[in-house]
Amino acid sequence: TLPPYFGQDGIMDEQRIILPSGALTPNAKDNLQLKTFSVNTCGQTSAIDILIDTSGSMADDNKIGKLKTALRTFTSQLSGTSAIAIQTFSANTKDIIPWGLYKTNKKEVQKAINDLNPKGWTEMKSGFQLAKQKLFEAKSKNKFPGYNYYLLLISDGVPEIPPNRPRTCYFETDDPDTAPAKRCFAREQDPRVPTDLPSSIKNYGIPIYVIGLYSNTSSDVRLQAYLIPLLKEISSQPISTFYFEYNSGTAAENLKKVFEGIITSICTEPIGPAVP
Repeated sequence: TLPPYFGQDGIMDEQRIILPSGALTPNAKDNLQLKTFSVNTCGQTSAIDILIDTSGSMADDNKIGKLKTALRTFTSQLSGTSAIAIQTFSANTKDIIPWGLYKTNKKEVQKAINDLNPKGWTEMKSGFQLAKQKLFEAKSKNKFPGYNYYLLLISDGVPEIPPNRPRTCYFETDDPDTAPAKRCFAREQDPRVPTDLPSSIKNYGIPIYVIGLYSNTSSDVRLQAYLIPLLKEISSQPISTFYFEYNSGTAAENLKKVFEGIITSICTEPIGPAVP
């Protein structure tokens, strides 16, 4: 082919041929029917905001280590012209990667992933407030013309605040890390109240992907019955496309497959104008 070649300086990206289910047949002539597939450059006009839970429980079962490995693989599959931003939430919220094109901030993104450190409780509402602010600023100012925006939430725990602050608990459970106080699903950090932050993001035309990370070795087990409905309500519909689960007691490769499902979903979206 004539230059510029795909992959040159991280700017030109590999084109992916997306075949619909059943398109591949033993008959070579059938496979040449152009109407059966589309060509897509993965994430070329995608703006992906990643909101990561870095609370202390992310250290259980080395969830944070497995997440780092999967995130490195995920981001490496993005187009050089993909836009990316990353925020984290625990006891504090941080804007660790401001909006930028992946071809220009690749080193910063990889360093930020490597530096993820689990500590503190799960202030999910605060995380959503920061993500909403950054998403709405970028989209309202048309920072990336023609781009489709997405939010990816990664969390392993229910919304929390420390026991020395006033809190209203939907549910409490014993946990050695918080003893003698109980671990509390705190209404004060529920991103749905009093303003439903996830819904306002979705209503602004920004789909939300959710990855729930679960552990079988901590109080996460007793909180799953409360966390899973929350995460499913946060995610866009249908659940089968936008909601994913990973059991941290299984192989790290399973988490990579979860991210592969998300990147495939983004890459196979119809090529066309951005969501208004």
